Amino acid sequence: MVAGYDGSAGAAGALEWAADEAARRAVGLVVVSVTALPPVGSHLPGPVGGTAGARRAVERAADGVRARHPGLAVEGVAPAGPPAPTLLALATGASLLVVGHRGQGALARMGLGTVARACVNEAPCPVAVIP
Repeated sequence: MVAGYDGSAGAAGALEWAADEAARRAVGLVVVSVTALPPVGSHLPGPVGGTAGARRAVERAADGVRARHPGLAVEGVAPAGPPAPTLLALATGASLLVVGHRGQGALARMGLGTVARACVNEAPCPVAVIP
């Protein structure tokens, strides 16, 4: 099972649901925090904390899951790339992809976030979008 995690309150709720579901199904859980990098050649700054910050955040999240579900196999990964395509690639072969319905993007207040929408439309496995 794969769970997207961006540090938002929605992602924390989705991760908690994913951990409970993984424990119920007796399957491992991969917690993914993708660092979205600015386009090549742009003059936009990179994300605050960069990939090192994402690695620390995903490890804290994975540690929280391990504390709540001892014995559950939990892996935290923090790849860099575009969030939706990266999550979709990591979900190949997964039993379930779990995401929050809104992330940290500017359009998050308007309903289903762009990453969640892409996951629902393009995932290679079933998707659970957690409000």
